[in-house]
Amino acid sequence: MEDLDLNTIIVSIIWTYVIGLVPALVFRFLIFKKPIRRIFSVLICFVWFCLWAVINLYFNDAVGYGDRLHGGSVVMIIIFYIILSRGYVPKGKEIIISRKKPEISEDEVNSSK
Repeated sequence: MEDLDLNTIIVSIIWTYVIGLVPALVFRFLIFKKPIRRIFSVLICFVWFCLWAVINLYFNDAVGYGDRLHGGSVVMIIIFYIILSRGYVPKGKEIIISRKKPEISEDEVNSSK
């Protein structure tokens, strides 16, 4: 097993979670500005995971870390999905909250006395 010093661990965490999750934040809060349907979230996660695997393999090979993905990539994709789809409510299932007081007619007022 390779020796993992503190610098390698810190760079790996920054690479995986900070750089890996920036596209999810960009998609969710800058491009779409609302939660995304679950099927589209899964599709975006799949495409990003494939791109992430290629980028990660080239990056790891360039720094001599080896050509492999680690479990942190799977955790990153799960967090990616949660960021994209959290709070999505299908059409027709919205909860309508009315802030207006219900109007009471004079007949209802007189009948309650």
